Amino acid sequence: MSDCRLVTAMIDQQQAQAALSEVIEELDSDTFNRLRHALELVDAYIRQEKEIERGL
Repeated sequence: MSDCRLVTAMIDQQQAQAALSEVIEELDSDTFNRLRHALELVDAYIRQEKEIERGL
């Protein structure tokens, strides 16, 4: 990944974390737990796809 793309990805990640933090602050515990589970599944899917692309 080029340095420019890496910096852009880092900025996007920071923005995403800030936006998610704002949303999480407003959630009740049950909704937060369901969202956390859903995000964990999305994360696992993305990691799996990256491994497949690398041929691991």
